[in-house]
Amino acid sequence: MTGSARRIEGAGLHPGADEVRFQFDGRAYRGQAGDSLASALIANN
Repeated sequence: MTGSARRIEGAGLHPGADEVRFQFDGRAYRGQAGDSLASALIANN
């Protein structure tokens, strides 16, 4: 999730949170376990 204009490196991350990979509308994304789908999509935008 680096290089995203909507995510500050290291900020808002939960230490030890599992990374979740998913696909939406034919594209691959990464998020954190427990995040909502909407927040993961916004963070990857």
